[in-house]
Amino acid sequence: MSTPPAQWSANAQQLWHAMRTGAALDLAASAPGSTSRASRSSSREIAAETIARLLLQPPSPEPGVVSQLHLIGATITGKLHLPYATVEIPVALVDCRFEAAVELNDASLRAVDLSGSSLPGLNGDRLRIEGDLALVRTVSGAISLFRADVAGDVWLSGAKITGEGADYALRAPQMRIGGGLYAESVHALGGLNLWGSQAFTVEVTNGRLSHATHAALRCDGLHLAQDLRCTGVSVDGGGVSLFGATIGGQ
Repeated sequence: MSTPPAQWSANAQQLWHAMRTGAALDLAASAPGSTSRASRSSSREIAAETIARLLLQPPSPEPGVVSQLHLIGATITGKLHLPYATVEIPVALVDCRFEAAVELNDASLRAVDLSGSSLPGLNGDRLRIEGDLALVRTVSGAISLFRADVAGDVWLSGAKITGEGADYALRAPQMRIGGGLYAESVHALGGLNLWGSQAFTVEVTNGRLSHATHAALRCDGLHLAQDLRCTGVSVDGGGVSLFGATIGGQ
């Protein structure tokens, strides 16, 4: 796109121009502080369909600029639906509120940062990420990353994740992580399922994990090149399961 479509909202056009210059667009900072909560939310709105279009067809960056989509404090309306998509630029949707679960099944992305955001859930089965997956301070419904492949690190520090019914809060069996999974002060109502996963290291510290019927930290068949660190963790329900796990370090 050489210019943003004229029918796009002001927020969408601002995001288009921010992507051209490699800048972040902070809608929380630009929203009026004296209006009602509903008015502030409306002034920060941007359609998920617009974000998907910008990710799949990003504007050409200005000379010397590395393009990215970096959006802060937005209310994202509709469903961000990107199954099987290939996204060539880093994605950061920080401190945003999503109306619907994010759909990334079978997608390929450079890097994903949803830190501080609130969303009903994240579906990323067989998702491939070249860099990091950051879910720091994220408040989310169930997250599914079955057979996902993250070349960098996975960050869950301060995240609050809630599973549905008997499902796990984080469902990540057979996930492959090139770096480590870091989950300091994570609160997972439904626990973490890392059955058969691979990583360099896993650190779950000073958090709370719970599951009504199964192991709150399920690491059966887990393969780590280095350490498994679980300190200061409150575990309710079925405890921790490490049947058949291989720990290369401590």
